[in-house]
Amino acid sequence: NLNMFEGANGTLRVAAPGSWAWVADADIVAGSQVAHLVDTVLLPTDEDAGSIYDALSDDPDLTVFKSLVDAAGADYVALLSNASAEVTVLAPTNAAMLALLSAQPGNATDD
Repeated sequence: NLNMFEGANGTLRVAAPGSWAWVADADIVAGSQVAHLVDTVLLPTDEDAGSIYDALSDDPDLTVFKSLVDAAGADYVALLSNASAEVTVLAPTNAAMLALLSAQPGNATDD
């Protein structure tokens, strides 16, 4: 889970359990998408927490995203199942994925 905090001077901080980052550049628009540039990689604190794929599998609010990872193929599943892989995933919630899929049918599963 990520949380965003605004400082008194308008700065933004993103916090994940055990780590945080400053938002170096916010609201970078790319078509219908928005990105926020952070100044460091957010890392989990619990190294025994399992893999990213485990986290996707365990969270009932990430089932749509997980189904797209599964549909992407065994290489993606293997990468995200490797608890030692240095990978960052920002996984949209089911509500966000369903909004995307209804607004842009077919785009989520295109290559």
